[in-house]
Amino acid sequence: MQIAPTPGPQDVHAWAKRIRPERSGDRFVSSSQDVDPPPSASSLRALCASASFTSLPLPHDLRGSTVYNRINLPWLNFGVDFGVTAWGDLGIRNNPQAAPTLDRMRALGVEDVITWTVPDGRTIRFAADGTPSGLAPGFREDLTAWLDLLSARGMSAELVLIDGNTWFLPGAVSDGVAMRGHGDVITDRSGRKQAAFDRHVLGPMLDTIRAWHDAHPGAPSPISGINLGNELEYGVNRDPKHPSKNVTSMDQMSRFARGRADFIRQRLPGVPLTVGSASPDALFQNWAVPWLDYYTFHHYGTESLASLADRLPWPGLGGRVHLGEYPGRRPNGAPVDARDYLAALGGRRGDSQRAENADRFLRGAAVWASRTTDPACPADPAAHMAATREWFDGAFTR
Repeated sequence: MQIAPTPGPQDVHAWAKRIRPERSGDRFVSSSQDVDPPPSASSLRALCASASFTSLPLPHDLRGSTVYNRINLPWLNFGVDFGVTAWGDLGIRNNPQAAPTLDRMRALGVEDVITWTVPDGRTIRFAADGTPSGLAPGFREDLTAWLDLLSARGMSAELVLIDGNTWFLPGAVSDGVAMRGHGDVITDRSGRKQAAFDRHVLGPMLDTIRAWHDAHPGAPSPISGINLGNELEYGVNRDPKHPSKNVTSMDQMSRFARGRADFIRQRLPGVPLTVGSASPDALFQNWAVPWLDYYTFHHYGTESLASLADRLPWPGLGGRVHLGEYPGRRPNGAPVDARDYLAALGGRRGDSQRAENADRFLRGAAVWASRTTDPACPADPAAHMAATREWFDGAFTR
């Protein structure tokens, strides 16, 4: 779901997503243009030479029959939940709403949340030429605090890296801070900026997750997966006035995501990986690849889920599919009843007619999002999640 960029950190209720107008035949097609080479295998090995990690104990079985209840909790303060920025120390450690928000979610039966980490890059340090050089001070401490809060409640989170709606927008300055305009991390043909992203951004994040597990041996992981990019389709051709920063094809996006997947698997094996595709058709056009552990699509269109289940070749993916975002309200403001919306995907216990469809989608369906002022969010998140839990508990054996 596309979002409206904001110049500075805003309270979660002040931010609003904009529902993208439906476009007939809307498609995201990969091009055959020349793309940047990923870092070489030798450079990846060098980056990971000091790391010898074992797989993590995961909270959810991606290939099993367990159903778990999810919701999008992308941010408390957009882009500054992790680390100290020019706007202050607004991270998880110092946010008095962090714990109560998770308490409310857990009381509604939520087991897993989808959380954004570096969506537009404002908590990343960049050199003058746009090369990533480090995370903001306090980033790792805030990430550790988030893992602690989740674990204490028996919850987990899918961590999202960059956001296709904001990371690739033309650079801007707010309060003297340069932000967005980071497409060159993807387009850099030498691979140097991707390697710097791994070394100075992604690597420290993974090390923080590993350190948490080392401090909590045997505990279920509060990380359910890593989403390599949210709606990367919307990042193509977002900065045409700056050719060196303008991503011109989905091939470039795919190459970047694949490189990060390879790095994560070497640095922190066992964490499931996905990409949050903007639509079901975009999933099949761009992300039906064997190197993802599970598949994620967003659905804000008018086509019913039952139609999608019949029209697209889901079994060919060979992996679990998550409905990563669906609206809590329709464009006319009418509420979406989770029980009716998801009914197309799976029947009640003992009803095998839709069982196969349910296996394709329902393992992790997540409404957008835990807010009220956003036009796509449920007007009453508590009521929506109560209905969702009723549907999950009634539809499948947990």
